[in-house]
Amino acid sequence: MPDETNNPNECEFKEECCSGGACDCMSGVCSNDCRCTDAQGSAAPAKSGIQNKDEPQASAPADELAAAKAQAAEYLDGWKRAMADYANLKKESEREKAEMAKFAAAILVREILPALDSLKQASAENPFASVGGETPDAAKVMAWAAGVGNVAAQLQAALKKAGVEAIEEPGAPFDPHIHEAVTTRKEEGKASGLVLEVLQPGYRMSDRIIRAAKVVVSE
Repeated sequence: MPDETNNPNECEFKEECCSGGACDCMSGVCSNDCRCTDAQGSAAPAKSGIQNKDEPQASAPADELAAAKAQAAEYLDGWKRAMADYANLKKESEREKAEMAKFAAAILVREILPALDSLKQASAENPFASVGGETPDAAKVMAWAAGVGNVAAQLQAALKKAGVEAIEEPGAPFDPHIHEAVTTRKEEGKASGLVLEVLQPGYRMSDRIIRAAKVVVSE
């Protein structure tokens, strides 16, 4: 006859426990989540891997929150560093632009200085200033006038080298982008809307108008 005490399928705990709940013999837990009792009525120990509901829960959510906060702080620090780098780059770019503007102005001044020297010389040699009320020598007047013309040519050459062009084209169609109409007049044989006379030349640099030309426009 087999020994019933060594039957592995026989429950070692009472089936009737926890107000009639069925006992799980392998885990020692009743179906209504109560602890089973052994034959002497003492509570059976729960198997490993089964957590008592009275024990504290795992701290995984808290760890995840701490990790998320650390990552957010890292992102914030990176954003702050990027903004600081951008501000420094912007300041450096503005400084370089200012330096380039100063350099360009210095180049233009250097080109104009010879014309200024010639203008001072022409002013010192003004033939009308040394004869009082008498008529100056014609040859001196012509030489002086030629010198003044050379000064004007030097200035125009310096401006052209810097990319500045004069706007002075009599007979061209009136363009409000480059011309400023000071007055109008009728002139026989001239169509309406033409530049009859340039009172003051304008200037442009590349595609930018520095100053519009003041003109007389035909009616």
